[in-house]
Amino acid sequence: MSRLSPRRVRNLFASLTSRSSSTTSSSARSSRASQSVAGPGALCIVRQHHRYEIATRREAEAYRDSGFTVDVIMLADPDNPDGPRTETVEGVTLHRIPGSRTKGGAVQYLLDYLGFMVRSGAMLNKMHSTRHYQVVQVSTLPDFLLLGAQPVRARGAKVVSFIKEPSPELGRTIYNNTKWDIPLKAFEQMAIRLADMVLTVTDELRETLIERGAKSDRTHVVMNGGGEEHWTAGLESRPAPDPELFTVICHGTIEHRYGHDTIVEAIALLRDEMPELRLTLCGEGSYSGEIKDAISAKGLDGIATFNGFVSHDELIDHICRADAGIVAQLASEYSHLVNTNKMFEYMMLGRPVIATKLRSVSTTFSDDEIEFYEAGNAESLAAAIRNLRNDPARCASLVEAAGEAHRTRTAWGIQRDTLVTEITALAKTSKWWKS
Repeated sequence: MSRLSPRRVRNLFASLTSRSSSTTSSSARSSRASQSVAGPGALCIVRQHHRYEIATRREAEAYRDSGFTVDVIMLADPDNPDGPRTETVEGVTLHRIPGSRTKGGAVQYLLDYLGFMVRSGAMLNKMHSTRHYQVVQVSTLPDFLLLGAQPVRARGAKVVSFIKEPSPELGRTIYNNTKWDIPLKAFEQMAIRLADMVLTVTDELRETLIERGAKSDRTHVVMNGGGEEHWTAGLESRPAPDPELFTVICHGTIEHRYGHDTIVEAIALLRDEMPELRLTLCGEGSYSGEIKDAISAKGLDGIATFNGFVSHDELIDHICRADAGIVAQLASEYSHLVNTNKMFEYMMLGRPVIATKLRSVSTTFSDDEIEFYEAGNAESLAAAIRNLRNDPARCASLVEAAGEAHRTRTAWGIQRDTLVTEITALAKTSKWWKS
């Protein structure tokens, strides 16, 4: 990586984007021409996902509220191929690029990521000609998306690498080997070196990135603290748990590393002891088939409900019907460095959290705030569920303590202030700062 200078990166990418700028649609060009820079200036987020996720949305809206004109470059929705390529959502302009994010092998992932990197970089470079971005935030993965932002960095924009997952550890966890360590470490180094600032999601991951070369004074933590306005509005009209049942829920991506099979096994262990027990699963992923098969194989079809992907409003209703939320990540080099969004979402919606005792979680919350259990241990998880079912006072205490901890330490309002403060300070060093 020492031979990969920013100048060489920019030259490499310029040759790619010169052949790829034609992918920008005429409607997107027309939309860009009609917009003007407002407030202190303009900011762009690049994120390779086809959904305008809550995490991206809350960041974009924080920048919008601080006075920036905000664009988001993302994937087109594969379920709506004829949908608009450019649209405005609550004052944030979304620019969608055709492409895929195939749930295949590592080579297919790489091809999908490279395709998006080239197309998004071409769009970003062209948009910068009229927007004059002060800041471009690249939200990984993949880490090498930072390459696509180098042309606008050379033209005076400041580039932020928001590293939400450690790619070397994630690669080892997904593929259960180290054969991708060298390229993934190189890509992570690229994300660190080709950025003017690094953001990440836990103190543990920040320390890891600093050990790998990130500058401590330019590396900041912005936790996955929720975005309360997207979760708690209108809660009084939401459904409540069935008093005759005890329902536990887990939502989000269905992958082996998130421990859904441990949850299914724990429910099977408690089936005869707790006939009122119910399990709700919401989400999709490459491990969905295995979990569905496990539910059927253990005779849990009338106890466990697999809903697949649901809308945001439907998800809130499912959580409100539950008595407790489960965060079941397996222990790994990866999971000890991150926290999950769902943990904060259960707290915001007033549900006690049952979670594996991982390093990043246990340094953020105490035993008085979360019902911990041993990662990957179905008997330990079953005991945690039993404890909460048999002790309503413990449930209430966890909800109160975790809610207070979240409001005072990890809530999005606190994280947002850090984010906006650091980004605004960086923007002021840009060639294009206007005030």
